[in-house]
Amino acid sequence: MSKIKNHKKLIPLYILNILRKYTDQNHHIRQKDIVQLLKDSFNIDCERKSIARNINYLIDAGFDIRNEKGYYIVDQQFNDCEISLIINNILYAKYIPKIHRNSLIDKLSSLASKSFQSHLNHSKPIKNSYCQNKQIFYTIEILNQAIMEKKKVKFHYNSYKCDKKLHPLTEEKYTIMPYQIIMSNGWPYVISSNNLSFRIDHITNIELIEQKNKENIYSNTVSYSHENLNTNSKNNEVVKFRAKKSIINDIVDQFDNFEFTGEYNDYCYVKANIDINTMFYWSLQHGADIKIISPSILKHKIKYTAQRVANQYKEYDKTTSALILNSLKKLRLYPNS
Repeated sequence: MSKIKNHKKLIPLYILNILRKYTDQNHHIRQKDIVQLLKDSFNIDCERKSIARNINYLIDAGFDIRNEKGYYIVDQQFNDCEISLIINNILYAKYIPKIHRNSLIDKLSSLASKSFQSHLNHSKPIKNSYCQNKQIFYTIEILNQAIMEKKKVKFHYNSYKCDKKLHPLTEEKYTIMPYQIIMSNGWPYVISSNNLSFRIDHITNIELIEQKNKENIYSNTVSYSHENLNTNSKNNEVVKFRAKKSIINDIVDQFDNFEFTGEYNDYCYVKANIDINTMFYWSLQHGADIKIISPSILKHKIKYTAQRVANQYKEYDKTTSALILNSLKKLRLYPNS
């Protein structure tokens, strides 16, 4: 590396770069090590006494640099713990394609200390994302612009088919005026001005409509009720149910507006204000661990669905069914009555 003109004026910046890259509250650096890094990284010769003087300049400028058997900086934009938390969320965000996920992690890790970067390979996703939509960040950028400028957008809305690829629901594009982006159950949604919702990772070929328009519009009346979110409390109902205490953690995670109204032996009783469809699918997920008390329409819907599921397995005779039941009990996969 060639010598840098007026490099002495830049020494404080290079020292700041070194402190941010190599130090934190658990990793300190001595003056002689800073001298060597200035030489190796920036081809700058500097005396040890100059290091202390330039660090004092940085402290006077407001940087929180401390000396405890070595210098370290504590005013990082993100500390290693915060960066690790963000990276873990990115690793398990199913809507981020692998190529974008790796790029984001590289950018974040560059903000961390050197010691953190050496351990970064220990963070691995549980499974790879199947998301095929590489336009997602561009889509979010356009949606944010439309929200800020109060403009409409148009786009293709897609659904997966058996080839694991997204296919447009219609040839014609949807047109909406977006007003909010939210996360629900780990997926990003955009809410339109008339309270319709769209999974952002299912949106492709988005365009910003330049003219401003206060009119609420939604073209292409295609049914997508399975994508609708519980965004309006007027669609909620009070649901009462009995649950096994073993799933209390799941109850706390699932419900925002609820209370425990009692308990008896291994069961607790819950009253929650929630969308009926959301409660229906959540109840099916927990099977025999949940029993709906009210409303009756939800109770009958679950009973009807459970009977239809059971009817699909009638090909097993009683002997086979008994063998399967005993096997499940041995594997502790069958709930106790």
